[in-house]
Amino acid sequence: MSKDKDSLILRRWLFIFISFAITGALFLLIDITWVRKTLSVIMLLMGFVAAGFVYQFYETWLNNLGKKKDGK
Repeated sequence: MSKDKDSLILRRWLFIFISFAITGALFLLIDITWVRKTLSVIMLLMGFVAAGFVYQFYETWLNNLGKKKDGK
């Protein structure tokens, strides 16, 4: 895995985090019930996607660590 893939995964995760923060702020500010429920479902889905990106980043990091160990 190259550094470009690592940075791409990190950028995706940051995008999800910023989107989650904006959605969370809207959730706190808007007082309409159906909109709040919709925003909470969107936030839940973003959490699952972000968890997948974190796992992918961790797996890539472990693969890179294994390659460095094998190279020594």
